[in-house]
Amino acid sequence: MHKRIKNTFIGLKNRIKLKRSILLLTFILLFLPIISYSFMAFPQNPNPDYILNVGDNPQEGAIGDVNGDGLNDIIITNNEAIIIYYQNMDGTIPLSPSKTIEISGSPSEIIVVDVDRDKYGLDDIVVLTRESDTISVFIQDKINGIPKSPSFTFSTGYDMRPSSILIGEFGGNNYIDLIVGCEITDGPTNHSLRIWRGKLSNGQSSNYRVDLGDLKWSQEHYLCVGDLDSNYSDDIIFTSEYDNNAYIYYQNSINEFSKNPGEILFLGDKTGQIAIGDLNKDYKNDIAIITKTNVSIYYQDNGFSTSPNCILNTDLILVNSIRILDANNDGRNDVVTAGYENTVIFYQNSSGVLSQTPDIILNDNWVNFITSGPINGDTYSDILTISTLINEKAYVFIQEPPDFDLVVASIKVSESSYPTVLLNETVKVKAEIRNEGFNISNDIVVRFFVNDEEMDNKSIR
Repeated sequence: MHKRIKNTFIGLKNRIKLKRSILLLTFILLFLPIISYSFMAFPQNPNPDYILNVGDNPQEGAIGDVNGDGLNDIIITNNEAIIIYYQNMDGTIPLSPSKTIEISGSPSEIIVVDVDRDKYGLDDIVVLTRESDTISVFIQDKINGIPKSPSFTFSTGYDMRPSSILIGEFGGNNYIDLIVGCEITDGPTNHSLRIWRGKLSNGQSSNYRVDLGDLKWSQEHYLCVGDLDSNYSDDIIFTSEYDNNAYIYYQNSINEFSKNPGEILFLGDKTGQIAIGDLNKDYKNDIAIITKTNVSIYYQDNGFSTSPNCILNTDLILVNSIRILDANNDGRNDVVTAGYENTVIFYQNSSGVLSQTPDIILNDNWVNFITSGPINGDTYSDILTISTLINEKAYVFIQEPPDFDLVVASIKVSESSYPTVLLNETVKVKAEIRNEGFNISNDIVVRFFVNDEEMDNKSIR
């Protein structure tokens, strides 16, 4: 009788300890060191998950939710229309367009963004039509989605010959601002930027023109926008094939730009598209620029060196497009670039160093444009490439979710320091590693062992 009472008391004591330990571990697990983990990137045989027929002479593409169902869709411009592929509820993409919006004037560059900052956060569509010197804006309606005709248009001006369009924050007003690169035929300078500031959706935006010095600007030029001096305001960089240089224009404290560039990067070879992002783990935006067959990388460090800090060898005959994104979900930006043969990926390692040769080659070809974003219902960046010249197709590469091993950690404390914690506990945690942090996405399974005997299993959400 006394033995049963003693055993019952010991069992009750252990259960009390266990309950207290679980409460303590709920806090401790947020700070556990990671002992081991593994993850997968794109599959080693990276064939496209979808190949889409996108009509005559496709130009560019974008990813965003343009029907208000909370799922990202694929939007592509071709020579005659905007074509939209709505993502299905199961995360798949239809092989034929869900919606086609006919638009004249040869639509080319396209942006998907919440232009009007409505209360629903709905994505809208902005399209540049070069032949008509026009920017068309399609505002998404909560009920009817994207309209069949533009909600409103902007004219870049007669004979401005617009060739690129971007968004940024240039007015200090927290609204979406629009920047358009133009080749001028009506004035003494050879190039200009048109910037629309403010509430684009209701005609209240102010339009001003920035003529950037006496630099030559060919029709083949490329713009990119981002914070290039770490002062939390967007700056502008563009390249021109006329002289194969890159020009940086910094936004000043009154949200304006000088006529003369703040810095000039001398590339010395055929220049192309630009991408901006942190490529060396210092939380500053760096610059990646296409130079014919390679990619030149410039790291931000109290400005930029006039020559590249490193050069990525693509092994491609001619490089056409570039993007910076996290292509293997390790929390670090990678470089994705494409040419007439394939799309290739350069991973950034844990030390913040980019591979000098491609880590992955994707099986597409004749690619002229790359974009990225979550396409299949998860949060991982997928890749959309577009072939304009030969195949006239779009290729969709879905990033595989990381295949994590159980993360194993051990907690060892003494009874004197905390008498309610069981000794020599082993904790196994299933977790997701993103942004170099420790974000718990699934249930945490905690297993308790005393003298190698498992006591109980608990799930803490």
